[in-house]
Amino acid sequence: MGTIRDEITKTLTSTIKSELPATLNKLVSQSQGAALIYDGIDLDIQIPENPNITDKFIGLAIKGLIYPRNESEVEPSVQPVPMTYHNDQSASKLQVFLSSYVVDSAFYTYLKLNEVHFWTKPSDIPASFPVQ
Repeated sequence: MGTIRDEITKTLTSTIKSELPATLNKLVSQSQGAALIYDGIDLDIQIPENPNITDKFIGLAIKGLIYPRNESEVEPSVQPVPMTYHNDQSASKLQVFLSSYVVDSAFYTYLKLNEVHFWTKPSDIPASFPVQ
């Protein structure tokens, strides 16, 4: 049984390694590197590094910049960090890594597209606060 499983694994791994990059590149080029994730908001899905493929893991990183549709991308002040690698000790089948780069770009885009207003009453501000 082990020999058949090993052959299947070897064949699948080889096929994935040879076919996945071309397929992903084709999908990215057709989408022009962006995917609509919400009304008026795009996600930059460029693949900055080669996928990490092992017999137990397929890791894929995307740029992850979130920006307003029909506007140029605004890079956050932080740089994207390399994707952390799969934790073999975890039983989870899907692991997602969000960096401050993605979170910063998401908040920037939200605030750019949505005005945020709030009011407070003077009684809500502590007397010790320097501005009243």
